[in-house]
Amino acid sequence: SAEAYELIWWDEGSPLIVITQRVIDKLQKRLGDEVPIAMGMRYGNPSIEAGFDELMEKNPDLERVFMVPLYPQYAMATTETVIEKAKEVWQNKYPQLEMITKDAFYDDPQYVKALSESIHPYIEEHDIDHLLFSYHGVPERHIKKRDITGDHCLKCEDCCNVNSPAHTFCYRHQDVKTTQNVARYLDLDNKDFNYSFAFQSKLGIDPWLTPATDNELVRLAE
Repeated sequence: SAEAYELIWWDEGSPLIVITQRVIDKLQKRLGDEVPIAMGMRYGNPSIEAGFDELMEKNPDLERVFMVPLYPQYAMATTETVIEKAKEVWQNKYPQLEMITKDAFYDDPQYVKALSESIHPYIEEHDIDHLLFSYHGVPERHIKKRDITGDHCLKCEDCCNVNSPAHTFCYRHQDVKTTQNVARYLDLDNKDFNYSFAFQSKLGIDPWLTPATDNELVRLAE
């Protein structure tokens, strides 16, 4: 709701745009002006098409675009839709370009370090009883549809911890591994509190990934 967004809005504007622009500015300083950088959003402005347009305005002789979907874990509703939209713009408007896309980076050591160190001050400064990792949920059918084996995701016991090619596109597995990697980095197994993960923001009547964050909060409170 508008009221909810007002609670997180910054004086500079949308936190999403402000933070992304800060990342761009830092990266631009490191790479130099020879490598143009632009922002594009799947839903909202600036759009992915506007991002391509900006890159071409900065360097009309551009030959290759490296696109980084800013989603650590792969999901149909996020990573895949961004890639498909970018391909549409690229093929219809700038077919002369070569486009390369970065894979999911949930297990990248630098990502794990950054996420862990953003959590660390809170568990050091506060006397907590439980650390809950809450990920945005997706429908179970999305997980099953992207199972390249057709017989693993949500079908075998402890599927996320059983090695499988399906993990390449399994959002739940990548969330589980993110939690495990952060827990290892922060040595959570040797802390005097427990931790777990859950999924939030369910929409509609289809079965979504569980446990649900709201249910977990009730369970933990009990």
